[in-house]
Amino acid sequence: MVKPLNHLEYYRLPRNYADNGISWLEPTTDCNLRCEGCYRDPRGPGHKTLGEVRTDLEVFKKLRKSDCMIIAGGDPLVYPQIVDLVSRPISEAL
Repeated sequence: MVKPLNHLEYYRLPRNYADNGISWLEPTTDCNLRCEGCYRDPRGPGHKTLGEVRTDLEVFKKLRKSDCMIIAGGDPLVYPQIVDLVSRPISEAL
């Protein structure tokens, strides 16, 4: 019997969406700046709940092979639960 392929066991060749060296976590679209050329709509959906962020992390863990995580968005420092988010053990994040 042939063992099914598991993309998480491969190295980065060939690169694809699931094998992304960096995962972008965006807990918020809010930002207190209005930089010229910014692609974000200041009237966007705003902050995600910690549950929604946890769901995003579960998707990363299941479908991606990431070396690191970038917390982005609008401005992640205006996210009300940023301290809770970054204080989670890394084993819970990826």
